[in-house]
Amino acid sequence: MEASKKSAYETGTENPRINTLIKTSLSEKKVTVIGLGGGGEIALHLLRSGIVKQNLIDNDILESGNLVRHICGSRFIGNNKAFAVKELLDEYAGNQVSSINAYDWNIFDNRTLFYNLIHESDVVVCATDTDSSRYFINEVCIELRKPAIFVSMFEKGAGGEIFTYIPDFACYCCLADHGERKDFLKKYSETTDKKDCSSARDVSAAPGIGIDQSFLCSIAARKALDVLLADVEHSLPPVGTNWILWSLFGIANVIDKHLSSMLIMLEKQKDCIICNQWQ
Repeated sequence: MEASKKSAYETGTENPRINTLIKTSLSEKKVTVIGLGGGGEIALHLLRSGIVKQNLIDNDILESGNLVRHICGSRFIGNNKAFAVKELLDEYAGNQVSSINAYDWNIFDNRTLFYNLIHESDVVVCATDTDSSRYFINEVCIELRKPAIFVSMFEKGAGGEIFTYIPDFACYCCLADHGERKDFLKKYSETTDKKDCSSARDVSAAPGIGIDQSFLCSIAARKALDVLLADVEHSLPPVGTNWILWSLFGIANVIDKHLSSMLIMLEKQKDCIICNQWQ
């Protein structure tokens, strides 16, 4: 292939199509993604948008049953999910200068290392599937004043939610006043070892299929870009809300319509037992 016809990834230059939308480079921004099931798809979206510095954290192993929702193929079965996604992203980046780091430990067992990774991040993406991990990540981001995107899928892939935390505004735990989560949040706040604090909402396998998950992953990645571009020149229209409820085929008692969304600007809760302790 002639040098003039090589792709941006082959030559190590930035993608010119991205530059027409984002005039300030995102190459120096760093994103940490925790949970590399659906989080793997989010990481790929971010890489294709110019986010070449990423930390990937997951202590789980890729199994054959995961392939219905995972960006990695069968050759990665038996590998750690974070390392599998890193290998795939490195292949996708080619000669593009990238810095993608993978970590296969539990965030509760490596708190010092976890704090350090969050401290160096510009945005954190939480794509885990347990309340205890989400609340812990929320708490660390509040303490370190780091924006975070929380994404989760509802039962049977009916839809899901994407919540964006910005320092000094409503946190993920403020959502407890808008659902049946307050009792567990109280339990979490009173438990010394957060890792042992589970809830009825914890799941062993994400619901829905890959197509269902992709809607949420795309929205989450787009929200991460909104946060990263908040203080730079760009022409990408922002998704101006911090709580997005997405309905694929209807969410009981919330959204009746299929393929629709509810955009909510959640206010900081005065009685939130998590974020108010950092004021």
